[in-house]
Amino acid sequence: MTRRSRNIKLIFVSLSFVLLLAYVVGAGLKRTFVYYYTVDELKAKAGKVDGDYVKVSGEVVAGSVNRAGHHLSFIIAENGDSLNVVYNGPVPDAFTEGISVVVEGVYKKSGNILRAKNLLTKCPSKYEAELDSSKT
Repeated sequence: MTRRSRNIKLIFVSLSFVLLLAYVVGAGLKRTFVYYYTVDELKAKAGKVDGDYVKVSGEVVAGSVNRAGHHLSFIIAENGDSLNVVYNGPVPDAFTEGISVVVEGVYKKSGNILRAKNLLTKCPSKYEAELDSSKT
C-alpha cells in the first residue's frame, strides 16, 4: 500500500467519523431545542405538527386533573384554546390546578392530545422577588 493510498484512506475514515458525529449531535440538539408553543399557536399549526415532538405551555384548567399514581391527565388552556394532556411519570410537587406548566411530548391532532414525556411547572409569582419600595 502506498503512502498516498493510506492518506486517502485516513482522510475518508476521518471524514466519515466527522459526518457521523455531526449527525448524532444534530439529532440530539433537534430534540433539545424544540420550539416552545402556546396552546393557541399549536392549534393554529395542528396539521403541520401532527405526530411531532413539541413543547407547549399553558395553564392547568381547574377541575380537569385526573390522577392515578403516576398516571396523570389534565387540560391546559391559553388564549381561549385548550389541549388534552396525558402524562405518566413523576409529578412535580408544585403541580396543581391553575398553575402554568410546560409539557413536552408527541402531539396528535385527532383527539387534540399531547402524550407528554416531560412535565415542568413554572414558578408561581409568589416566588418572585418583591420590589423594595424604598428603591423606587
